[in-house]
Amino acid sequence: ESVFEKSELEKNKSLSELAVQVAHDIRSPLAALESLTKSSASFPPSEKAVVETIVQRIRKIADNLIEKFKNTEPGTRPETTDDLLPIIEEVFEETRIRYAENTLLRLKLNAEMFRASASIHPTELKRALSNIMTNAVEAIPADVGGEVEVSVRAHTQYSEITVSDTGVGIDA
Repeated sequence: ESVFEKSELEKNKSLSELAVQVAHDIRSPLAALESLTKSSASFPPSEKAVVETIVQRIRKIADNLIEKFKNTEPGTRPETTDDLLPIIEEVFEETRIRYAENTLLRLKLNAEMFRASASIHPTELKRALSNIMTNAVEAIPADVGGEVEVSVRAHTQYSEITVSDTGVGIDA
C-alpha cells in the first residue's frame, strides 16, 4: 500500500467512525421526542401520526448510517428491493401536511397501476425525495401559489420518479 492509499483508508475509517457516532447521538434526543409525542394529549391525531412517522424516518436514517458504516467494506452497500409507491406516498403525505397552511399550493401524485420497484435503500429514497419535494415547494412563491406533481412510472428495466413544479426556477 502506498502512503496515499493508507491515508485514504485512515480517512475513510475516521469518517465511518464519525458516522456511527452521529447515528448513536441522534438516537437519544429522538427517543425523548418519541416519548413526548406518545404521552402528549395536546397533539391532534393526524399531527401525532406525522410526528411519529418523521421520528421513525430519522431513526431509520440513524440505523442506516450504522448499517452502512459499521462492519462493511468500503464501496459495498446493502440494498433492498422495495415497492416504491408506499415509500413515495409516505413522503408525499408528509409534505402535504407540512405545507397544509399554504392554501395556494397544490400537490398532486400520479402513479400507474403497475408496481414500480427498484433495488434501493428505502431510507435513502425517502431522504432524496423529501429534499426534492421541499425544494420544489420552496420554489413556488407562497403569495402566488402553484403546483408540485410527483409521477411514478414502471418501465421494463427501471422505474421512473418525476417531480415537477410551477415554481420560479433557477437562473442559468
